[in-house]
Amino acid sequence: MFKKAVAIFLTLTVLLPFAGCGGGGGGSASLPPGEDIAVRAVAAMSSVKTYQLDMDMSINIAGESEGEAFDLTMAMGFTGAIDLENREMRADMAMDMTMYGETTAMSTEMYLIDGMLYMKTEDPDYGPVWEKSEMTAEYWNEVNQYINQIEPQLELLEAVQV
Repeated sequence: MFKKAVAIFLTLTVLLPFAGCGGGGGGSASLPPGEDIAVRAVAAMSSVKTYQLDMDMSINIAGESEGEAFDLTMAMGFTGAIDLENREMRADMAMDMTMYGETTAMSTEMYLIDGMLYMKTEDPDYGPVWEKSEMTAEYWNEVNQYINQIEPQLELLEAVQV
């Protein structure tokens, strides 16, 4: 049900810009057939090679572990640009986590260039720490399942029945 609602929302998002487009001369607006819009949207999404994204996420968890109650609060922000075709990316992530009354803040800066992942972590105890590691094609495919925002949107657009 959720996927269907999102698919309808995405379809409407594609349709709404056409609502203000008239045929000229003050006549009523004429919309292309719905199927045509869906086909064009899928074609456009299929050809996306690069994109940028911003994400904010908050998590609140209350539970019990080994007989002790706990509350966990986490806030995370992510900003990045991804080049799917060349397997390159840039990302900045910041996280604040509070558990048992103590707050930990961390930030990470990442670059994927020429198959190498460069990651700088700001650790409150140690300061900035840079790491370098190889990003194999297999590992990229695994990571891409989580960072690729195009495939889920494409699946929703393809599922829409007009």
